[in-house]
Amino acid sequence: MNLLRRKSIWVLPGILSLYFAFHAAHAQDQGKTSYMKLNITESFSSIMARMKSAKPEIQKRQTDLLASATT
Repeated sequence: MNLLRRKSIWVLPGILSLYFAFHAAHAQDQGKTSYMKLNITESFSSIMARMKSAKPEIQKRQTDLLASATT
């Protein structure tokens, strides 16, 4: 009986130690993310104008690429 009490004294501190170790490891990972934070400083209208002016060149490049892949 005395041996059982000595072993059970270490169960709660062991469980608490594991809990705090896992909690600390998880807390460190929460600040990391694979998503890039957006900080858009350009206005929507200027982005739209820039993309519209680049569209013909991109379409030509992609059309040429598609034509070269099919021949």
